[in-house]
Amino acid sequence: MPPKPAVAKATKDRDALKSLLETSSSRNVQRALIAALTNSTDEQVKALSDMLSSVAKAASTQKHCVRCHDPFFENQNHPKACTIKHNSEADADRAEIGSDTMVAELACCGYTYNPEEENPSNKPCIFAAHTSNPEDVDYFDGDQGEGNENVITCGEKGCTKKKRKGASTSGLKKKK
Repeated sequence: MPPKPAVAKATKDRDALKSLLETSSSRNVQRALIAALTNSTDEQVKALSDMLSSVAKAASTQKHCVRCHDPFFENQNHPKACTIKHNSEADADRAEIGSDTMVAELACCGYTYNPEEENPSNKPCIFAAHTSNPEDVDYFDGDQGEGNENVITCGEKGCTKKKRKGASTSGLKKKK
């Protein structure tokens, strides 16, 4: 038995809309939605709000980046949102080029600079997306001398707060 015409049309419309969303830039989709809000009915606004509920939840849930240790919202995250500057004591290999030019290459990220003309400590060492998953981060291992020395754990940075034994979230000792 063939599908009913209304069901077939709804499926075709969904497929066309999915294709349009997959092939349009996020900027164009955003502009079109913002422009359409002006003349939208209450029902249309409610339907769009329902469809975007997961985006709204992400926009209101603050997370902690375990790489740069800054707070972030997932909806504002992008591939260069997480930046870590070089530390002022970064290890560098120095080499002479010719008789009068010195260059240095930072061990952490390979950034090359002229130490007589530039101070890399104010330059970003890392550009990445924020993450709340420690498994996504290549931390520095001082014992092994591996990894980027500018990337340390929350424990080393002091982000993690240890809860006192028997303490509740209000800070008052629980009664037994």
